Amino acid sequence: MSLSAAGAALQGHDYQHLFAWYHALRMLNPAEDVVGVEIEAKNAGNVDDVVVRRRAAADEHYQVKYSVDGRRPIDLAWWVTPATSRGKSPLQATRAASGWRACRAASAGAAM
Repeated sequence: MSLSAAGAALQGHDYQHLFAWYHALRMLNPAEDVVGVEIEAKNAGNVDDVVVRRRAAADEHYQVKYSVDGRRPIDLAWWVTPATSRGKSPLQATRAASGWRACRAASAGAAM
């Protein structure tokens, strides 16, 4: 039995929320530097799924992906391989690399 597109999207969002909860629980540990967690964060570019805000260190930006089919793992090959000969890879389509660079530059500027 396969999931509908809507069912797959719901499972993906559930996974994203569990991932965010893990990082939210880090705020309970005094040794951690986490002061906040955002889901679908504004001003986070293309790596906005989960952003972990830190007091003194650079923020952590995550683009969270979930696979509903164990036959196709989400690995490096999945990220860089276009689905069709004329298509874009998921990395190109999400523009995650440019978003990551922008976040790194912003974090470096804030630390100065």
